Amino acid sequence: MNDSTYAKDLQFLESHGEMGQLIASKDWSSTSLGPMIEWSPTLKTCVNIMLNTKSPMLMVWGDELICFYNDVFKESLGANGKHPSNLGVPAELFWSEVWDDFGPGLINLKQGGDATWDSNQFIPIERNGTLEEAYWSYGLSPVKGANNEIVGIMIIMNETTKAVLAHRALVASEERFRKIAEGNLLMIAMADKTKNAVYFNKAWSDYSGKSPEELQDLGWMDLVHPEQREEALKDYLKHMEVNENWEAELQMRDKQGNYRWIATYFMPKLADDQSFDSSVGSSVDIHDKKLFSDELERKVELRTQELKASNLKLEKSNDELQSFAYISSHDLQEPLRKIRTFASQIVLNDYDNLSKKSKTKLDRLEASAKRMQTLINDLLAYSRTNDSDRALETLDFKLLFKEIKNDLKEELKAVDGQLILKESTKVLVIPFQFKQVLYNLISNAIKFRHPNRQLTVEFSATQIDGASIENEHIDQNVTYTVIHVKDNGIGFNQNSGEKIFDVFKRLHSRKEFEGTGIGLSIVKKIVTNHEGHIEARGSDNEGAEFIIYLPFY
Repeated sequence: MNDSTYAKDLQFLESHGEMGQLIASKDWSSTSLGPMIEWSPTLKTCVNIMLNTKSPMLMVWGDELICFYNDVFKESLGANGKHPSNLGVPAELFWSEVWDDFGPGLINLKQGGDATWDSNQFIPIERNGTLEEAYWSYGLSPVKGANNEIVGIMIIMNETTKAVLAHRALVASEERFRKIAEGNLLMIAMADKTKNAVYFNKAWSDYSGKSPEELQDLGWMDLVHPEQREEALKDYLKHMEVNENWEAELQMRDKQGNYRWIATYFMPKLADDQSFDSSVGSSVDIHDKKLFSDELERKVELRTQELKASNLKLEKSNDELQSFAYISSHDLQEPLRKIRTFASQIVLNDYDNLSKKSKTKLDRLEASAKRMQTLINDLLAYSRTNDSDRALETLDFKLLFKEIKNDLKEELKAVDGQLILKESTKVLVIPFQFKQVLYNLISNAIKFRHPNRQLTVEFSATQIDGASIENEHIDQNVTYTVIHVKDNGIGFNQNSGEKIFDVFKRLHSRKEFEGTGIGLSIVKKIVTNHEGHIEARGSDNEGAEFIIYLPFY
């Protein structure tokens, strides 16, 4: 046979793959099929079809079921398996490891059986140096010869190992999920691709009194209160449609027929192509918690209303205080001035003509009028300390000290007192109010000076970080100006340190010391108006010290 004839005879092997070349180069004369030149047209046609098929395909031929396979199936044999030695061997050797299971089907078909198709069958395969677990979906189709006898079998064989193992893992996962869900107090449900619920755990039946079958599809929505049902269903489907988590608080009917608040949460699960695949939902009874929350909210609202009412009363009280301040500064002081004027005229013109008893009464009248005048002035000063709208200014403390020292020059001279500034720094204050603080503290020192020593009042002002001040009223994150005002007067018992700032609180009788008991209350109110804090320290006959903490922002 010349070369051209031989080449023409091999045209049935034409393909673009390795297997066509391997079949052409193999010596077939040693097999029961004999040399290729003697092959029947049917065999050649089937080999051609197999080689040019894009599906993984094999064929067995003749009485010994000699094996052929194409390039697509070759990939399933692995790198270190039976390829290419499997080419041209009997099927009993090709599938030696599973022949007892796989062989009978081939033999039955060769003997006249019908074509078959089996899915996801376990057929181990020797590849990559070991016997591997493998699953296949395959079909067997007989090939008949010229005399209608079965001469071979065409096999389409798709490996489904990955899919089977993935499905097995999914089933195991779902089984684990169901075991966990069944023992869970949460009400757990699962929906499929249709968005209909297909699984409900025992907790759902315990709550609703319905079987899982009754709850399936959208049967669980029948438990939702009629006023919420339509909107809840629409909202659920909308969120699943766009693959978003859905959560809602719904009133759902329990097995006693009572509607209780249930918090429901559904999370969609996406397929590999990001399309909706399924969803898992969990629900929990929050009825008692919600009732508590609603009651708490009601109480907060009630308290808010009470605070509003209190604020209105406070505003009214402030308005009344402003009216009182106006009356004190105008209407009350006018008749009081007249009383003092007339009393002064009597003393000036007719005092010597009065009886001793009348002189005593007149003196008491004038003293009472003076106390009344002082009281009105102090009350007016106390009411004005509510004015927090005045602008804060940054000043050097020594400027305030000099001003107040100059203002009280005559009073200090009268008692031979002296003011000493030991240290100064910046302060952030409402000037006219804080001058009132210093005035009142100095006046307090003058009033309670010791009879046996010269009055001395020492002042110092320094800045300190709040973190270094041990006081519960101090903000640790703020810098403070700390002002010390210390005198050497008669002092007071430290047990009275807090009471000393109370309105109208007196630590001594009026016979001992004059005054209204408002001065230090004004001091504390002004310091508080500056968001500051004041402390009083003292001991009997050892003097008093006032420490003022003012924020310096």
